[in-house]
Amino acid sequence: MIKKIEAVVAPIVKDLIKKQRQKQLFAGESGWGNPVPTPSYVGNVGFDKRRRVAIIGLGSQGNAHITGFKSIPGVEIIGVADLNEERLNNSRKRFNLSDNVCFSDVRQMMEAIKNDVELVTIATTAPYHIDLARILVEYKIPRILIEKPLDNSLTKSMLFIEELKKSDSQVSVNYTRRWLKDFQAIKRAIGTGYIGEVKSVNIVVGKGELAMIASHYFDTINFLLDDAPVKVHSILEPLSEGNRRGGDYNDPFGYCIFTYSKGQRFYIDFSSDYGQKD
Repeated sequence: MIKKIEAVVAPIVKDLIKKQRQKQLFAGESGWGNPVPTPSYVGNVGFDKRRRVAIIGLGSQGNAHITGFKSIPGVEIIGVADLNEERLNNSRKRFNLSDNVCFSDVRQMMEAIKNDVELVTIATTAPYHIDLARILVEYKIPRILIEKPLDNSLTKSMLFIEELKKSDSQVSVNYTRRWLKDFQAIKRAIGTGYIGEVKSVNIVVGKGELAMIASHYFDTINFLLDDAPVKVHSILEPLSEGNRRGGDYNDPFGYCIFTYSKGQRFYIDFSSDYGQKD
């Protein structure tokens, strides 16, 4: 009799264990064992097919874009642009770029590559993002990636979003955390019920800025909860110091509480009395 019971129960238990393990984190995710990075790749490439890209803005972030693209097999950089000749020359030498892909004028670059380029990234500072993106939309560039934040004007950003609805260009803002393996693991753990129902999320950024730092986490929580907030309460500090990026930036410190459609709460603190970010 015991053996008969074991024969019936054992497969059920084994199946339950298997299902539970499927909910757990995989090796290398969110501190679970040694990190196991996923190699970057693009599909549908070969000897006769390359993915052609261009980069506008060759400061630290633009150079990071070049580094990333050059690490992916099948991607070809056919244009880089920067008004600053020194930055342009530095990137030309650093990445061994040929003269015919280096431009000091964006329209000149677009005239040269408009029929070949599949993706253009904008890695300048925020006040120029939408102005440059409008040029790319004018040239009907199929994919545009803009560094965050979208712009330093909410009015200008909302107008641009409406303009995009009438264009053929796909535009993304580069909030990278949703693409990182750890955050994708957390999202899967939430989706499978492995950590239970999420009621609240708390993040202390450290001394950060609303647009440049805190907005990364706004996007991250929207991604993890697969939702958008229905209510926001914020306490933003009066500006008491100049922004390191220049006088065009009004980017305060502070803290916010977001409420989502299912009642989840998200609290983020990026107040100035903390140490530097993160």
